[in-house]
Amino acid sequence: MQQLGKFPKIDGPIGHILKLFGGSAVGQLVSIAFVPILTILYTPNEYTVYATYSAIIGVSAVFYSLRLEQILITAPNSKTFLLARSAKYLGTCSSVFVGIASYFYFNHLYGIKSGFLYAVLTGLGVYASGHLNVAYQLAMREENTQSMAITRIATPGVSSILQSLFSFLRSGAILVLGDVLGRLASLLIIRRASPRKEDRGPLRFVQVKAVVQENFDFVKFNLLTSLSSVISVQLPAFLLPLLYKDNAGSFLFALRLVSLPIPLISQSISLVLLKESSYRSEDEMAFNIKRVVKTLLIFLVPSMLWVAIYSNFISTALLPQQWKDIGLYLGYFAVWIILWVPSSSLSSVLIYKSRQRASFKFAVFELVTRALAILIPFFQSASLANLAIFVTLGNCLIAFCALYWFLSMQRISLYSICLEATPIILLSVVPILLYCVIINALRIPFNITICLLSLIAAMILIVRFKGWWI
Repeated sequence: MQQLGKFPKIDGPIGHILKLFGGSAVGQLVSIAFVPILTILYTPNEYTVYATYSAIIGVSAVFYSLRLEQILITAPNSKTFLLARSAKYLGTCSSVFVGIASYFYFNHLYGIKSGFLYAVLTGLGVYASGHLNVAYQLAMREENTQSMAITRIATPGVSSILQSLFSFLRSGAILVLGDVLGRLASLLIIRRASPRKEDRGPLRFVQVKAVVQENFDFVKFNLLTSLSSVISVQLPAFLLPLLYKDNAGSFLFALRLVSLPIPLISQSISLVLLKESSYRSEDEMAFNIKRVVKTLLIFLVPSMLWVAIYSNFISTALLPQQWKDIGLYLGYFAVWIILWVPSSSLSSVLIYKSRQRASFKFAVFELVTRALAILIPFFQSASLANLAIFVTLGNCLIAFCALYWFLSMQRISLYSICLEATPIILLSVVPILLYCVIINALRIPFNITICLLSLIAAMILIVRFKGWWI
């Protein structure tokens, strides 16, 4: 197994989490760094089309391979090759189907003249995203987290650079093309780092059918659950362009920005917990999960409080006038991220606990709640700012219920975790609130540098007094 890059050797689950988290963090920082550039080069209307494409990619990832790739991490060695090949076979067929379906969405519902171009790019994006996900599962199985970390930097890096370089074409299709090429670049990187000779060669439909039948119970419940959950998450990107037309761009952009911590953290932790569940005892898993949730809350509360307080100031200072509403939406959305990241990180508990039926019921509740949070304000002719409040309240309810449920499966008390984390959280928010009080009481002009220093000071306090909570 070849390894890309040179990272310090860190053993155990925490080491894998840190590598994946580090790669995702750098990748998301690259995305954030390009935000001021992309908001100058593109309009909210052009971004709305890109957000819809991203939503299609997210939903397609669910039925891309009927979720067979999730079995790869814990499957016996004798079945790994056939599972991987079957997942890719089904995924290729799915990408063609999604391309055709997206043509009707873009061309007829959305009313875009170049609907065929978007359909072709969407099909390629689904293909690259799905194959990349299968490659991630295989790499995680072999604990090749270094290569995974590097690809998580390459995807947003290549995408953002290409989107900026070809912005002179003034089309939302360039945003989509940049994303597709970024995913394809990462797929080439991870395949080169993890060559698998047995993955090459023809595969007959009969073999794929046998694999699906063997894992039918898992596929049936996990597919329905994941589809309901993902559709509910991507619901704003599908409905808002139809309900609010061109005004939805800033809302969807803010939703994307504030959601960056979710894949950044949750995917890394979820994969590692799923891998650990194959050989850890119940008590060891409960101990690790409690420590992970407590650590996440300690770092997320001051970080998201900082976003809620200062996002409006920062967006006003850095972004063009046409994107001025982003800061307002970010302030609302930051609240539910505090609960959503820990609950999303523990989603793999449902897999190794085999709670498919219960998780499907919860996914339906999640879908209905999010749909009501969007449709109720719309039928009341509410503004997007009021819609942001409804979306925040709905997501907070869903995230709290999910987190409480996941912890209950491991017999862990959410109250005890909050109680242990409270002292260090109260200490860490002091510099953030202090700067807010000073600029308001003394009417001092807002300074981005000092604002960032207040967040850095909060993180330093958390690390400095780690003996309180580790």
